[in-house]
Amino acid sequence: MRHLRKFRSLKNLQISTGNIDEETLHDYDFRVMRTLNSSLLSLRNLQTLYIAESFPEFHQEFLEMITYQISRKPNLKKLGFYVLQTSSSYPETFNKFLGAIQNLEHLEDFQLCTNGSDMDATNMRQFCHSVSTLPHLKSSRLMILDPTITNDFVELNRIPNLNLDLLLKLSNCDLKNVQVLTQIRNQIMIRLDDVEEQELSNFNSINTLFKTLVQIPNLAQFCYTESNESISGRSKQNFAANISALAVRNF
Repeated sequence: MRHLRKFRSLKNLQISTGNIDEETLHDYDFRVMRTLNSSLLSLRNLQTLYIAESFPEFHQEFLEMITYQISRKPNLKKLGFYVLQTSSSYPETFNKFLGAIQNLEHLEDFQLCTNGSDMDATNMRQFCHSVSTLPHLKSSRLMILDPTITNDFVELNRIPNLNLDLLLKLSNCDLKNVQVLTQIRNQIMIRLDDVEEQELSNFNSINTLFKTLVQIPNLAQFCYTESNESISGRSKQNFAANISALAVRNF
């Protein structure tokens, strides 16, 4: 991390911890966070910053550092985080981070992937307010893992160039609330993760889900993955029939 200071004229930076083993990540301490913080401060000409994964032991500290950093990089044009997580003990930290985004007047592209538990009603409203006020924004993407869909999702219509990517788990999904997505004008990509036989065999629920999906105005993509357990032929047949109807309607 400290070697970043040697590249003071650097304009584009991508950081990924995905290829670092878990034991090494676990051993990260505050000294590493301070080193990263001071190194990023020396990169005053940054225009692009993408960070994949983060520091699992230090959610709050990482968010506080990033909030501090972006407030001192007004020339950022591209900014992205995957997966940005928060500390349940300090939920206001994530809200402050989202609030700081609105000060990046030159931002053209913003991408954020976070867990559904972090994107509650308060943070959703702050996200919509901050991103919708960016004067030069050309594209944005919000990816939510296992979201809790509420009426606050309609606020996303305030961001005309937003792509919404939802990774749903049927076991945690309230089918009645999925109806809210039919009110969203943005492009939506939906992924069903680890679909199980117990869920697919509930034909009424599956049919209800797809009846809602075909009503989504801009459903750009739909895909799913099956769990490792065996899926019966009858369940697969019913699911395939629904997908076929969805494909004729939307793609």
